[in-house]
Amino acid sequence: MQLTKKHGRIVGVLFVLIILLGSTSLNYRGLGSTLLASDDMLQQVYNQSFTMKLSIILNLVAGLIWFGIAVYLYPFVKTISRSLAFWYLGLWIMQFGAALMGDIAHLSLINLSQQVHSMGTTNLELYNTMGKVLINEYFWGHFFSLMGYSSATFILFVVFFKGRWVPRFISIWGMAAMTSVFSASVAQIFDVEVSFWFYQQNGLHFIFLTLWLLVKGFDVKKEILS
Repeated sequence: MQLTKKHGRIVGVLFVLIILLGSTSLNYRGLGSTLLASDDMLQQVYNQSFTMKLSIILNLVAGLIWFGIAVYLYPFVKTISRSLAFWYLGLWIMQFGAALMGDIAHLSLINLSQQVHSMGTTNLELYNTMGKVLINEYFWGHFFSLMGYSSATFILFVVFFKGRWVPRFISIWGMAAMTSVFSASVAQIFDVEVSFWFYQQNGLHFIFLTLWLLVKGFDVKKEILS
């Protein structure tokens, strides 16, 4: 199967869906330092249970699209390197599993808030502690998911660079952005606070890459010449 510009544009359209789903999911997620510090944490979770569940569903769909892109590009990645293709697909499977682990923790938090609400208890100290554990469990899954995402996408940008599917400055920028995301996620697992700037680079690059693919697709001329 020959790589074409159309393949790049299809990936660009899927990237647009991921951006829309991901940004909406992040907006509705509702987990953060403010919630953790709140005395009525579980009541807030209960009040936001619908939008939180919607966030989880949207995140799941976005994850499935990412995995679909990996399967879609796998035959083309394999033409560049069989070993890179294996790791590319394998890391996406690991990423999806880690994201699912975090989403299950979030669903458990919602279920806990519903149980506490139905009991009408006023002694919330123990239940709030359980809730904080579930929120931290979600973030464990989230950061491991980001590590899997950045590793798999780094490999994709290596393939982009070697195959010259897009201009090489885009591939180099992407590899730098993924290194930044991976490093920041590892740091946060070890409780080291990092600036959101490390994650912003991924967002800026991803938007630029998406626009490039929508307009230009994959640069098949350079791919053929190489």
